[in-house]
Amino acid sequence: MFLAARADARWFPPLAHAPESVGPFLAARLAAADHAWVADEDGAPLGFVILHGGVIEHLYVQPEHQRRGVGAALLARARAVSPGGLALWCFVRNRPARAFYAREGFIEAEETDGSGNEEREPDVRLVWRA
Repeated sequence: MFLAARADARWFPPLAHAPESVGPFLAARLAAADHAWVADEDGAPLGFVILHGGVIEHLYVQPEHQRRGVGAALLARARAVSPGGLALWCFVRNRPARAFYAREGFIEAEETDGSGNEEREPDVRLVWRA
């Protein structure tokens, strides 16, 4: 799902690591997470969110299920366990995600040149407060 969503966007920067490392990377993030949820339909995964300390580390939705409320439902679960606020980082060029988070009440708090992330892609920190 992570790889499919990134590939579908086409503008995403190349992965900083080999595709086969994504599974172990996400497994490690899950092990360290405070919360994680998978949205499914009849047992088929549609999207997932990983939350750690009020920070959304990953929120991905299968490309064919985007713009159907899956991301909003996952975000609602994250809000329910972190009512004091949420934060996340998003690539500046990820206009669809930035628009989604803006509709969900997030504001842009900080923008960087990307020197602090593995992809070296300019990014923006988004925050939501109840």
